[in-house]
Amino acid sequence: QVQATAQLMDSLVDRVASVISAIEARQKALGDADNGYTRAFLGNLLDEVPPEEAQGFYVALTSRSFAGGRRMLWVDRSSAPDLVDQERDYSLEWYQGAVADHSLHISEPYFDAQGTKQVLISVTRPILDSSDKLIGVAGADLSLDYLRAIVGFVKFRANASDTATSSTASGDYAILLSKAGKVLSHPSADLNLRDGFAGADVKSLPG
Repeated sequence: QVQATAQLMDSLVDRVASVISAIEARQKALGDADNGYTRAFLGNLLDEVPPEEAQGFYVALTSRSFAGGRRMLWVDRSSAPDLVDQERDYSLEWYQGAVADHSLHISEPYFDAQGTKQVLISVTRPILDSSDKLIGVAGADLSLDYLRAIVGFVKFRANASDTATSSTASGDYAILLSKAGKVLSHPSADLNLRDGFAGADVKSLPG
């Protein structure tokens, strides 16, 4: 069951990554410009995927601005079909990680105080021109709530013949950790990452 859960998470990231590739390819063709339809394009993409797969899509230019002075065009569930009124901090991992990796980057979870007011994971990819010069970053945000729900369904069995819903299922449970070893999903909610708290360190947990 743990393996199946991991495969489900991998499949989710793969689906989101394919959408980000489409955003990247479109912006690469446009360069550091906008043909006037980017907002509608991002909004239509968001309409086509369920909320658990993406909370928002965006394109962030590196050195130039779109029409209207924005460097970042960003549509999320709370703003759609309009743009989010503000831009994200470019010094954070959603942008810097993609630029540093020069490939698809999955951020550490964080509380999105600027947009959805949820705990998110950003999946981002750099946009490069034909000479490998950085144009910007394309990305999507995933809600941690869906991943927490997946982990919450994991039940460990006392015997190999038991089902996951068997009354003999053990009292053991699965937890979800970040790359940095912070608790993202745990039956004790006070240990989980949230606004103002980065999540308990796994080393601090009993056992």
